Amino acid sequence: MPRHARILQNEYPYHVSTRTNGKVFVLKKPTYKIIIGVLVDATKRFDVQIQHFKMMDNHYHMKLQTPSSNISEIMWYINNQIAKRYNKKRGVTGHLWGGRYHATLVNNDEYADKCVFYIYNNGVRAGLCRRASEDERFSTFEFYARGKKVEFTVTEDSVYLLLGKDRREREEQFVMMVDQPMDDEEIEAIRNGLRKLFYGSADFMERMKARYLK
Repeated sequence: MPRHARILQNEYPYHVSTRTNGKVFVLKKPTYKIIIGVLVDATKRFDVQIQHFKMMDNHYHMKLQTPSSNISEIMWYINNQIAKRYNKKRGVTGHLWGGRYHATLVNNDEYADKCVFYIYNNGVRAGLCRRASEDERFSTFEFYARGKKVEFTVTEDSVYLLLGKDRREREEQFVMMVDQPMDDEEIEAIRNGLRKLFYGSADFMERMKARYLK
């Protein structure tokens, strides 16, 4: 099956993810500094709004907005720079990533909430922690839950801003949102949805297909 051309737009956020070559667990804690450094440079270099980020040992998840409709340029830079800096630091050669990144266009409604829940619950699904708030792997969770500074610029999205009238209330509600219990069937539905080109209601899916899959 031929690959779809990248959808370049600035109306909706993307959920993006990239896995290491062979799904090898090489993105350990020392690598976080490399990745953070690349994201710092990316937010300075491009017109991009990184809203949520989560790093695991063999992949990462990110929710971002591209005001200049340039996701291909942004993601090429991010993954290329991470690989170059990783290989240089380790003194190795070869491919770090197993393939090109996957991107899903996400509707700005309850489906965006589900996307954010999914991003921060990676560790829970992997059996590494009981709740998302207990996961110590690098992410933007602490920024949203406790106001902890993140080196790169994080753009608060509507998912977060609609959680409360002030920062304190939003922080409390955010922790409750990502720690909420969800059964395996619901989680699998989100996972399958984020594997597609579009994630949202049936109406949203049809509108996006009509617009971009002609």
